[in-house]
This record gives sequence, C-alpha cells and structure tokens, in this order.
Amino acid sequence: MEILDLMDLIYDERGNYYVVVARRGKELTLQNALLHFSRCDLLFAKDGKVVISDTGIEIKKAIDVLEYRMKINKKAALHNLGCKVNAYETEAMQQILENAGYEIVPFTEYADVYVVNTCSVTNMADRKSRQMLHKAKKMNPDAIVVGAGCYVQTKEAEALLDDTVDIVIGNNKKHELLAMLEAYENDHGKCGNVIDINHEKQEYEEMFLERTAEHTRAFIKVQDGCNQFCSYCIIPFARGRVRSRNSEDVIREVKRLAEHGFREIVLTGIHLSSYGVDTGDNLLHLIREVHNVCLLYTSPSPRD
Repeated sequence: MEILDLMDLIYDERGNYYVVVARRGKELTLQNALLHFSRCDLLFAKDGKVVISDTGIEIKKAIDVLEYRMKINKKAALHNLGCKVNAYETEAMQQILENAGYEIVPFTEYADVYVVNTCSVTNMADRKSRQMLHKAKKMNPDAIVVGAGCYVQTKEAEALLDDTVDIVIGNNKKHELLAMLEAYENDHGKCGNVIDINHEKQEYEEMFLERTAEHTRAFIKVQDGCNQFCSYCIIPFARGRVRSRNSEDVIREVKRLAEHGFREIVLTGIHLSSYGVDTGDNLLHLIREVHNVCLLYTSPSPRD
C-alpha cells in the first residue's frame, strides 16, 4: 500500500480505476474528487491524500501514466459514423482523450490526432468510412489518423494497406486507444489491434461516460454483438457474439450521469433484446433497475 499526493486524474487503459485527482492550479476538494471514482472500495482518504490499495491499479503504472499525460499538449478530433452504439463508444473515446490531456476540437479543424469510428453496415457505409479517414489525413498530413470500429474490423487487410490510416483498432479494443497512440509515437510505425471477434470468446468491453453531448438525455450502451446471422447482415461478423454488460456497472453509470443532470436514459445495444442471454440476466430486470434511478427509454430492437 502506498500514499500519493493529489496531483491529477488517471485512468487505466480500460477506464475502470481512477487514481489521483486535482490538477495543479485547479481547486478540487477530495470529497468532490471521490465522486468521480467508479471503484471507491479500492480507495480511501487519509490526511488529504488518496491511498491506493494493492487490489487497485499498480502504483508504478499509475505514475507512468501520469508522466505520459503531463507531456501531452495536443489536439484531437473525432468523427462518428453509424449507430447509437458507435456514438456511445465515440463519446467514451473522446472522454478518454480529454482525461489524458488532449484538447478536443471539431473534426473540420486542424488536429494532431483524428479518430474515425467507422461503420460497415452497407457498402455506402464502407465508402463513407474511407472518405472520412482520407479527409482527416488531408487536413493534416502529419496527424495520427486512427480508424476504429466495424469497417476496420471487417476490412482489416484493406485498412492496414491504406497509407492514410496510421492506427487500426477493431471492436472490443477501443478502450486501448491511449496505449495504441503511445505505441505509435514510440515506434513511428503503423500498428493495429483487431482481434478475431468471431472465433474467440470475448468479454464485454467496459467503457464509461460521465457526460454526453446531449443536455438532458444520455444514451448508454448495455449490450454488444448479435447471434442472429441474418443472410443480408454483416453485423455478427463485425461485432461478434452477444455480450451483455453487468447490470451493476450499468446502474453505476446511470447514477453518475443523473448526478450530472441527465434525467432521461436510453439503453442501446447491437441487439438489445438479447441482453442477458449470455449472463442469465434479462432486459426487463435491467429496465426495472434503471427506472428506479431516472426516466428510461430503450432503443428499437429488430424483434419488436
């Protein structure tokens, strides 16, 4: 067990554990800081400092992340293509970058990093994804262009051969965005992280939001993947098998968003009505739990 002075806010690469708070020159009480912690059982306060237990993030790793973040003085821009699940993941990646010290700018402006969360539901979606990746490199040839999501998942070889794309990140690996950026900056060579999402058992990819671009309504992803394999649809090959989010993590995120003023929650997923088939839970139970916190909607499902 070790004690660190309050210096900054650090996430691990999955965004699960928050370590120290209060950027220098910025007032933030310990009480307010602890409101940001998603795993408060791993942390406690002592003499104005945060104590990190051995069951949490490794101390050395936390310090390494802090040192890396203090060097960042860059701009990042993100663009989303596709569904509400993609939109949620794009906002989560934006939050990861913001918390790492990046200044977020509109996609039409100059940036050091461009992230395009791609779509592959149709041939037109594939083409738009390529166009946005090429547009990003054209705006700043020296920028790091990141292709993420369904297009690069299903067209990995094509994306890796595309000179305009520097980093390729498939589905279920978007939480590793910061690590991929750091690896690229260290090696200055194209890198990719696309798993065989169809032939390997995957866990649900945890990503968290504290705020969204909406003012009062927040979309929360609770399910990924599809087992239907309709003859016309590529989604099961892009997203893999059904994976459901733990209901406790959903409620934790809902409560945090409610504390930040969001009064309406929309549950979304790739095949939402399949929520819980892999965990023994079910969508009705989740709806009841969320409804106890705030007003709830669900996104449409093909079965409805």
